[in-house]
Amino acid sequence: MELDQAAEGTYATGENAYERNFVVHSTGSWDRVTTQPVKDFTITAVYPNGTNGTSSTLLTTVPSTTNMFTSSSAVSDNSKFFLPWETIKFEYIKLSAGETWQQWTHLNGGRLICGRMCLPEDGKTAFLFTAGIRMVRCLAKSQLTDTRHKKCRWRLESGNLPMHLWFGYAESLLSPTCKGGLSCDVVLGNDYDRSLGDNDKLKIAIPRGTRCVFLDSVNLGTRQMNYVIKSGTITGEHNNNQFNVVFNMGHGNDPKFSGITTVVVEGGVFTDLAIGHDKDRNDPTVTDTTMVQGRLYMKGGHVRKSIWGAGNRADGVGARRMVFTGGRIDGWIAGGCNGTDPNYGGIVQGDIGIYFGGHTVLQHTADDPEYWYSRGGNLYGAGSGYQKEHATIGKVNNSYIVVADSAYISRNVYGGGNRGFCNEGANVQILGGTVAGKVFGGGYGEGTSMTGDVHVIIGSQAASQPHADIPLVHGNVYGGGFNGIVNAPDKTLKITTHNGRLEKSVFGGGFGLSALTTANPEVHILGTTHVEGNVYGGGNMGRVEGNTRVVVGD
Repeated sequence: MELDQAAEGTYATGENAYERNFVVHSTGSWDRVTTQPVKDFTITAVYPNGTNGTSSTLLTTVPSTTNMFTSSSAVSDNSKFFLPWETIKFEYIKLSAGETWQQWTHLNGGRLICGRMCLPEDGKTAFLFTAGIRMVRCLAKSQLTDTRHKKCRWRLESGNLPMHLWFGYAESLLSPTCKGGLSCDVVLGNDYDRSLGDNDKLKIAIPRGTRCVFLDSVNLGTRQMNYVIKSGTITGEHNNNQFNVVFNMGHGNDPKFSGITTVVVEGGVFTDLAIGHDKDRNDPTVTDTTMVQGRLYMKGGHVRKSIWGAGNRADGVGARRMVFTGGRIDGWIAGGCNGTDPNYGGIVQGDIGIYFGGHTVLQHTADDPEYWYSRGGNLYGAGSGYQKEHATIGKVNNSYIVVADSAYISRNVYGGGNRGFCNEGANVQILGGTVAGKVFGGGYGEGTSMTGDVHVIIGSQAASQPHADIPLVHGNVYGGGFNGIVNAPDKTLKITTHNGRLEKSVFGGGFGLSALTTANPEVHILGTTHVEGNVYGGGNMGRVEGNTRVVVGD
């Protein structure tokens, strides 16, 4: 069927035209005629009425001797296949390309949909892109020189994509004269598989994560990279090694122009998950963190290890917002970076906000391994650092943590980090849910420091209203840190409880022989709070150099 001949002799246009324009393919290769105009269409082996395109198979094979995506032999740039601003959908088709397909795949600002039953050819390693692929680029050079807003869209419902060093890749660095906005929308999986809990239909490995580089300041404050994960298994596997899956806000030159990256997790299975933002270490510019942000909304799914809000080692710019209302994490969560290398700063120039609620579960597993430098079941407002000798790794500005609803945390909540600290202050609110370890206003480990106001709040002032959440903390509550320092003599360090059940004690200071608090801790036990242990103004073995104050009752 010719591309410009629809079933009734005319070619449909408008919204979702690709669902009405079909190229029903049989066996053998299919080459696009490059002189054809821009049109939206679906390539399939099944007619819309459900009948097969051939009598022998529902799926068609593209031989490895032919490049599916150009009208000539295999080359590294397949931009001839995707014409600008059009939509192409594959479904019920087997696709593969030879090992000669390498490096680039350009969407040219269009939309690619890989729908149901897109499978690898028998004996091949991948669907659509073989192991030779390196980057999936959203725009080609020729599409970056005008001033119109460029928007690329991916939707991958099924397939097996074993190695994509950069996925959902977009950068304006390709052209020195790029102007206007640039954005990329990616959807992985589908609602049908998510409802069945079927994560086998889509498998994708992204060992280097996503990438975007935007040179134009018009991108600031706008949503640039948007990801929705509905189902599938998403890993960072490469050469039998597991890497984390990072959704990068920026990488390379001028990441401060990369705007807002949003990741919505509705289902699927991950190894690790992070929202990174690399910062040029030679550029001292501090960007307005309201203009550059990373946002994670987790509503379901399963993360087998850990989640962090910045780069793996690298410095970052911009605020982080994490909202958890469902799903399961079998490791730890850190608002800042995952500091795995002492040669990198791992500092985030921005504030961290974490809402951990709904029915979300954060837990350590039965074998309880150490992931990187922390154990599972811990929630950190700042980053996960390296060692006490490298205390600045994992640093953020301010952290804000809310635990609510019927969420469950199997260990501890820290306003600070794991050997990483807040450059300013921390605010920790336990409004509901269950914390099975302890609650700290400060961080964990020697060398961890806080230099601003610290507020720990248990329960809500509206606790007397019907259906109010009743928080439960099995361990102690501390204003200070775990062997860490709260060095803020002219700042506020305050614990306030309104309701809830605290099964152990409350301490204004920190825990451990190395814990030091130079502030003046205040502890206010108010409302209907039930404390089964004791209430102390000072620390638990920790030293307090300021004055303490304890108030019980409204």
